Amino acid sequence: MQKNMFKDLLFQLLNEYGEEKMQLTDIDVHDREDIMEIETSDGSKFVIVIKSLA
Repeated sequence: MQKNMFKDLLFQLLNEYGEEKMQLTDIDVHDREDIMEIETSDGSKFVIVIKSLA
């Protein structure tokens, strides 16, 4: 699977299930940097870095 396809699928997964299951309030995608910034309902913020190992 190519990295861009994986990023798209991960975004769809987080977008679809994130609000109710993980209490996500915001997902900012920075395609050029290959990162996603995630914010939860309690104000916590996380960064997901996507990189291919192969």
